Amino acid sequence: MAMAWAVWVIALWAGVESFGNDLVINEFMASNGSSITDEDGDTKDWIELYNMGLNPVNLAGYGLSDNPDKPFKWVFPDVTIEAGEFLLVFASGKDRRVVGSELHTSFSISDDGEPLCLTDSGGLLLDSVGPLCLPCDVSFGRQPDGSAHWLYFEKGTPGLANNAATGYLATASAPNFSHAEGWYDEGFALSLSTEDTNGIVYFTLDGSEPSPDNVGGRSYSYKNQYPTSPGRPIGELLTRYVATHVY
Repeated sequence: MAMAWAVWVIALWAGVESFGNDLVINEFMASNGSSITDEDGDTKDWIELYNMGLNPVNLAGYGLSDNPDKPFKWVFPDVTIEAGEFLLVFASGKDRRVVGSELHTSFSISDDGEPLCLTDSGGLLLDSVGPLCLPCDVSFGRQPDGSAHWLYFEKGTPGLANNAATGYLATASAPNFSHAEGWYDEGFALSLSTEDTNGIVYFTLDGSEPSPDNVGGRSYSYKNQYPTSPGRPIGELLTRYVATHVY
């Protein structure tokens, strides 16, 4: 049985501070499993900055850090972020600051939760976020871009606007199963529960990924055999039905 879960609740998080500046931390991901790869083909944490002002900002000497006591843990090279543009920085620990190439901080972000701080060259704290625990491939960002409204995104938008992304106000804890996973010789009644008061548990019985958009099911056609050389037979068109159920 494949499982997924979702919950929508109003959440206020005191870990986000807004200082009224044009340059902000707009989105970040602390556990990148597949959202984007860097120039080495690695999936690394990332931080997105956004210039919501009307003028370009030169970042030479600005600092990014995961430690408020060390605001210049990683320092930007002589790069400029234009008005209305985004800048992606990989929090990979690779420490790369070559102008015109990908930027990589000297630190990584812990998925258990670490603060992020953006400081200008004069030592003024421009923006800070966190600490916040994030699941794998889930990002946390502002929507609309640059606003004080933060959401969780199941699909991050590194280097792009967040405005069209589907966001959630909170994440849900994993559901509880009455039996451990494994193989059983006899059938039993499986019960599921969640600690989230407004939690909704979705499940499937066909091995497909549970999705709230597929409650009621859908059918699709496919072929399990394709010709590997001219003249080889083509497999017949098959149909499969998959459905998500609400527990």
